[in-house]
Amino acid sequence: LASLESIHDFVGAFQEKYNRLDALVTNAGVMACPYGRTKEGFEMQFGVNHLGHFLLMNQLTPLLLKTADETNKPSRFVALSSCGAALTTFRDVMPTVDFEDLNWETREYHAGAAYGQSKLANYLHALAASQKYSSDKLISASVHPGWVYSPLDVHALGNMFGTGFIGRNVGWLVKQLLYWKGDIISPVDGAQTTLHCLLADDIQSGRFYSQMGVYKDEASKPGGWPMDLPNPTATPEAAEKLWEA
Repeated sequence: LASLESIHDFVGAFQEKYNRLDALVTNAGVMACPYGRTKEGFEMQFGVNHLGHFLLMNQLTPLLLKTADETNKPSRFVALSSCGAALTTFRDVMPTVDFEDLNWETREYHAGAAYGQSKLANYLHALAASQKYSSDKLISASVHPGWVYSPLDVHALGNMFGTGFIGRNVGWLVKQLLYWKGDIISPVDGAQTTLHCLLADDIQSGRFYSQMGVYKDEASKPGGWPMDLPNPTATPEAAEKLWEA
């Protein structure tokens, strides 16, 4: 996903092998990594988490729509967003998509805020897709899967506890404690929100589906599904602007 050329290569290989696509889940990503750039020069988190997925979905949409016509039921597109798209904990400000500086060239880079921007972009991507395509052809949704036990948080833990021997081990111990408490969930549990959006008959295109746990103690962010992302910048207008950017 850090190379747009590789995405074009994948799509070509996929279309040579398969003639239908019932659903697309954009699940890969990076989180709170040090500043870096993709092969084409985009900021790493925005490039991998949003632009790579945007290109992949854009290239595969004709096949999704063709499959919908042939099966007489809508195909599905599920974008893995995050509660990080609406949390102020990264920098004490609500995440936004800075259309004037998407690649953090004029701002001081902040790994957490850059992650929030990319996850907000994932939400806006699914919202824009719901505006572009009829729900009888393509149902689009974004999800927060919960804090899932995976290597994704390695950089975030490093930012909090350090990357040296002691910091890595403290971060690992904290992660095990949170998993034991249930604040971090298993990959199987984390997949349930995505599976719900892929399989349920009552999915509302363009909406946000949140794994409940992370919101359970915050009355202003009750979680559940479907819901609107609790970020005032997550508007249909912003979704359209990002689509055209």
